[in-house]
Amino acid sequence: IARLASKQRKELESLLGYPPNVNSVPESFWEKNKEEIESAMLLLLLLISSTSYVQHGGQLVTPEEPTFDQAIAKLLGVEAGPPSALVQWSRQVSADTASGFIDHSKEMLRPAGEEWRVAAGDVTKGDIRNRSLSIFGPDRAARIATTETTRAQHQWSEYGITTTVGLSDEDRWFTSGLPNVCPVCEPLHD
Repeated sequence: IARLASKQRKELESLLGYPPNVNSVPESFWEKNKEEIESAMLLLLLLISSTSYVQHGGQLVTPEEPTFDQAIAKLLGVEAGPPSALVQWSRQVSADTASGFIDHSKEMLRPAGEEWRVAAGDVTKGDIRNRSLSIFGPDRAARIATTETTRAQHQWSEYGITTTVGLSDEDRWFTSGLPNVCPVCEPLHD
């Protein structure tokens, strides 16, 4: 995601030109980038969610689909059952994430147009780079990737457990008891 954002940042800077003009960024730029982000997120979410599902008891390879190729065909198909739900969920989340990312990116760029118009000749290429980094920089990409991969891991680990052994109020968490246990897990230790 960070590499994709870096490519998009460079393209944005090129479209803005110098002196920068936010009106020179066509809607097609945003649409293309939304599709690229959605495709990248879909692949990542499918990989993470299917892996989490299987690690937590779900089955992609069953007697009905005894080979991995058949399981993947089912995973990418529209058949009923957990794999299809996994694909549908991944598609929806990747579409929502890409749309939100692009909508917010546009909102982040909008005020720059007025700032740069007022500053006129005082806008530097560094100013343009700073704005583009805030929109398509590695920090923002990392936050989004972390959020969505964590969500996929959690969603499908729970689903894998729920569809196999189930969850119970009697379930107990066992943490290492070391000081590096996160504050969410620490109070769950039995």
